Amino acid sequence: MENKTNKKSQITIFVIAGILIVAIVLLFFFLKSKGDEPERGATSPESILETCLKQDVYDALQVIGEHGGDDNPELGLSFRFENEPAVKIAYLCYTSKDREPCTNQEPLLFWKVEREMESYLNDTINYCVDAMGKSLEKKGYAVDIRYFRGDFEIDINENGIDIKINADMTLSKNNQNKVKKGLKAVFKTKFYDLIYTSRRIIYDERVSCSFDIASYVGKYPDFSIDREITLSPDFSKIYTVKTKNSPEIFRFAVRSCVDQPGA
Repeated sequence: MENKTNKKSQITIFVIAGILIVAIVLLFFFLKSKGDEPERGATSPESILETCLKQDVYDALQVIGEHGGDDNPELGLSFRFENEPAVKIAYLCYTSKDREPCTNQEPLLFWKVEREMESYLNDTINYCVDAMGKSLEKKGYAVDIRYFRGDFEIDINENGIDIKINADMTLSKNNQNKVKKGLKAVFKTKFYDLIYTSRRIIYDERVSCSFDIASYVGKYPDFSIDREITLSPDFSKIYTVKTKNSPEIFRFAVRSCVDQPGA
């Protein structure tokens, strides 16, 4: 009876030992496979790009937003707000004639802002692609990036801003290769909402020569809209659109249906 008990104990020990050996082997291959890929989180190619681009992306939003979607507008109004330097603000709806509705100057406003951002960020994106490769090389990867400078596009959408870079990248480590077709950096922002609301203001100014701020903000309480009316001879309106809990703004000028005093 004792021999049978000993045999059962030995079999149990062998089974447990076998399970442990299999688990150790599986863990080894799991850890090895993770070591052959770029680390997740802050050291992935996309995260390296986003960290490099972040400051300049939000700087671009600030500059472009303060100027009405154009860093250097041809048709603009120079104006100085209190505690701010003077800036040239783009007319997004304009007429030189009094008592006539304005004409929309940027019917493709989203497209216009995306192209302005691409121009503003071109050098930064080229630099950050190179910096990403060097960062991965320091982590032990052989890096081959095929990228034509300037071959990227920016998409402003409801979730934020996507920077899509047309680059093919091969990472090699421990005799294993990983190929990535295209890179994308994603940034959270309310800029889509700001531009969308600005388009609504432009439409109302063009059609009815005015925009009902109180009604719009009452319907969409997350928005804050300020309107400044300039003095003679322009009597233009400057709109500043904001959303709550965000420092971003979109500011633009309108000259529509001007009723000159004493005319």
